[in-house]
Amino acid sequence: MNQAIRSLRAPAVLALAGLLGACAYMPAGPSVMALPGTGKSFDQFRVDDANCRQYAFQQSGGVSAGQASTASALGSAAVGTALGAAAGAAFNGGTGAA
Repeated sequence: MNQAIRSLRAPAVLALAGLLGACAYMPAGPSVMALPGTGKSFDQFRVDDANCRQYAFQQSGGVSAGQASTASALGSAAVGTALGAAAGAAFNGGTGAA
């Protein structure tokens, strides 16, 4: 019995880590307010802001927040399906409802 619990420890930890990772999301935009620097015009600030956002978009793999959200939802659904199938097989769910 003790050996069975030890053999399930690693998969349980990996499953928990996967489920927690699925809860992460990419923010839709900056979370800190940025203001124009001293001596900079508002037009220059807008150019700098656009360049900064473009750089962040490229560094994140060119994935927008909406695309990341969709991918996360699909990944969560796939993980849930796989875990449900594994749990059903583990608890002898293949015998049917009858």
